[in-house]
Amino acid sequence: SLATIILLPFWVLFSCCLYKGIKAHVVSRKAALTDSQLMMHAGFYSCGCLCWNERTKSVPLQKITDLAIKEDCVQRIFHVKEVTVDTASVTQEANELRLIGVIE
Repeated sequence: SLATIILLPFWVLFSCCLYKGIKAHVVSRKAALTDSQLMMHAGFYSCGCLCWNERTKSVPLQKITDLAIKEDCVQRIFHVKEVTVDTASVTQEANELRLIGVIE
C-alpha cells in the first residue's frame, strides 16, 4: 500500500537509531560499591540520537533501607539479576537505584 511505501524508510531509520541508542546505553551503564556509597553511571541518547546525556547517581550506604535482588523467568534464562535499592525518602512506585544486568 501507499502508506507502507511512505513509512518504510522512516521505520528503517528509526529502528537503526533505536538499536544504536539501546546498545550505547547498555554499554555505558556502570556501577561501583565503595566504602561509603553505591554509585551508578549511565548514558543515553535523546533528541532522536542527536545528543548524548550522562547521569550519575550515588546513594550513601547509611541511607539504604532495603536492598532487593530479583530474577524473573527471562532473566533466569540469561543468568542476569536485578538489584533495587531503596532509601527512606523513596516512594512506593519508584526505587532509589535500580541495577539491571548484574551477573554473579
